[in-house]
Amino acid sequence: MKISLDRILPRLTRRLALLALLCPAAAYSGAGSGADSSAGSGAASGALKASIKVDGLASESAWQQAPQISELRLTQPDSGAEPDFKTTVRYLSTPEGIAFFFNCEQRAEQHPRRAARQARDNIRGSDRVNVMLDFDAAGQSGYNVTVSRSNSIEDGTLSNENLFNPDWDGFWLHAVRERENGWDAELLIPWSSALMRDANGETRQMGLYVDRVIGATETRAAFPAVSFRKPVFLSGFAKIEVQAHSQGLLRLYPYATVSGNLINGDLEYRTGADIAWKPSSDFQLTAAINPDFGQVEADDLVVNFDAVEVFFSDKRPFFTENQAAFVRQSPEEEQLIYTRRVGGARDDGRGVSDINAAVKISGSALGFDYGVFGVQERDPDSIGRSVSALRLKFPNQWFDIGYLGTYVERPFLNRIAILHSTDVEWNNDILRFSGTLLQSDVREGAQADQKGVGGFATLSYKPTEEFIARGDWTRYGSELDFNDLGFQRRNNWSLFETSLRWFKNQFEPGSMLRSRMFGFDVDVSENSAGQNLAESYELKSELGFTDGSSSFLELSHFPTQIDDLISRGNGSLQVQGGTGFFVNYNSARRGAWQPYAEIYLGSSGYAKRDVYMETGINYYPSDNLNLSLSLSNSNLHDRLLWRSDTLFGRFKRSKNTQIDLQGEYFLGNAHEIRLKAQWLGVVASDAKALSLAQQRLLASATSVQDFAIANFGFQLRYRYKISQESDFFAVYSRGGDQFERERRSAESVLFEATELQDSDQFLVKLRYAF
Repeated sequence: MKISLDRILPRLTRRLALLALLCPAAAYSGAGSGADSSAGSGAASGALKASIKVDGLASESAWQQAPQISELRLTQPDSGAEPDFKTTVRYLSTPEGIAFFFNCEQRAEQHPRRAARQARDNIRGSDRVNVMLDFDAAGQSGYNVTVSRSNSIEDGTLSNENLFNPDWDGFWLHAVRERENGWDAELLIPWSSALMRDANGETRQMGLYVDRVIGATETRAAFPAVSFRKPVFLSGFAKIEVQAHSQGLLRLYPYATVSGNLINGDLEYRTGADIAWKPSSDFQLTAAINPDFGQVEADDLVVNFDAVEVFFSDKRPFFTENQAAFVRQSPEEEQLIYTRRVGGARDDGRGVSDINAAVKISGSALGFDYGVFGVQERDPDSIGRSVSALRLKFPNQWFDIGYLGTYVERPFLNRIAILHSTDVEWNNDILRFSGTLLQSDVREGAQADQKGVGGFATLSYKPTEEFIARGDWTRYGSELDFNDLGFQRRNNWSLFETSLRWFKNQFEPGSMLRSRMFGFDVDVSENSAGQNLAESYELKSELGFTDGSSSFLELSHFPTQIDDLISRGNGSLQVQGGTGFFVNYNSARRGAWQPYAEIYLGSSGYAKRDVYMETGINYYPSDNLNLSLSLSNSNLHDRLLWRSDTLFGRFKRSKNTQIDLQGEYFLGNAHEIRLKAQWLGVVASDAKALSLAQQRLLASATSVQDFAIANFGFQLRYRYKISQESDFFAVYSRGGDQFERERRSAESVLFEATELQDSDQFLVKLRYAF
């Protein structure tokens, strides 16, 4: 009898979830239990049985006996030299979590102090310290936490050596204390905040990286002296031995929201809850009942003329916390699981789907790491989708091999989409290889199954600190389709990319430069018909200056190529080649001001002349207030745009203008006010109609009209931080977009956008942790 994994994947996912629920429960002995119950102090480095108060003082006696790190070396610039500022780091394993204490010497006359308060995950130009932990010392995944001098924080996850994801907002404690000649930071990362494999005996080996940044010059000193700017980073963490602890967690997060539509006067009330249960270090369950997956943060405004959709990151806690197991990304930054698909636009085109329930389980057992999640959307008129995913990974000392399977059922479309992927990773000090094989199976109605295959791989070669070579390969068959749950730009293509990088980080005394990178990239892509889809040659250089400013330059050339997506399935177009030049400059902060600017000059078959300029400034009038303003303007001459079927328009004049204004004001430690406003205007005039035939554009008798697009978004948000995991939000949002078939000036379109009122609403939300 033939058994199809495609048919049993949903059932296998449910059964593994049930098995995972039962197994760890038998071994659960309560919160705070673990190997420390019988271990003596000194069983391992940092193995002191002690509890601490996170207040930035390190007054507990255990800190005096804790292991100390003082050998931080410069990695920005990446010279490996000893910095001219002293930093001492202590770490301590406690029953509550692993703690760190940073003693940062900083005389104001030597290094200007920067302590601006900033929103979470948005630290810019401030003095700060970082801790990155690989709890399994396997070089596969890690967690990053950052504390600035003003006690602002960032956090995120780390995978694929140097791939950072800032969407994770974990629970951890932090405190900062100012001194006359410096400052101190104390952090505690609870064992319950991260998944990790069971410890072997009384101790646990972990990967550790710590660094400190001088905000005024962006000078970074780290231990160990590895840089996240290079292909090998995570696996280069220092190995430390700490006393093993196990910490249980059971937490309930109920929420209530009231939203009001100020246009029609409607009010909507919602309640629900998130549940987090972690009975042991190697198992965690997260569930959401009638979850509120609405955003209290607005997405950036985008007008997209391309055939490929725009990628947006996810901020919903269920899909960001402990999500690292499900992250698989191609060299082109496509994702096998793109969580914005879940709870996204309904399949009938009527708004956004609500979600009834969601559950996610992650852990390790029998030598495997595993992850399971499932989501059921609300199902009026058989519209709601069912989504499930299964992740298995077997790590060993030679290489890691894993499997990721996804299953999506879309009843409104009578469609089932299944994806199987197998991945392998291997690395040593010089070489690193990562590869993934894909197989998709899509079944829709009475149509025959659409089965596709593909894969991608990366090989990095780093013989010295001064040179890195990398090659990326992607091959997708014409039937491969993982867009039902993933983010896939296209199929039917082969892409090879190679990049070479040379670094210099040591210069003569008195030089204006502190670092220099020179690079050369070649990209070649074609479809199954052998058509050249994309080919580019790029020279790059990045300069870092001793005052903290930086500049990036790029010169690119694009030969004639074929665009087989531009007509949305109505034929391919031969596009003339061109050249481009890009340069930007990021200034160091000068007093309260920090400006930046960039410019691009180019030409191709899409636009005979493209001039793009952006300038902006960050303003810090006080430590509790920061503002940023940017203005971008793109002028394109003879711009080519697809209009419908085989009809194109070549617009003699086209202008895109955007204004971004953001501000943050902090009233003490608990109150935060954030402003975000964006204006976007696009005008295209003097149109000439063209028709696609045999890969070329010919004059057409069909008329193409000038057009203008206006887009406006405004959000004012107040946040009251009740506790570390409890918040109250009050949000006012307004915005709209408008498309007009007439000639307009860019300035009138931009400023009249403020009058748009497609949406006008307020939201009040309370989320409380028990």
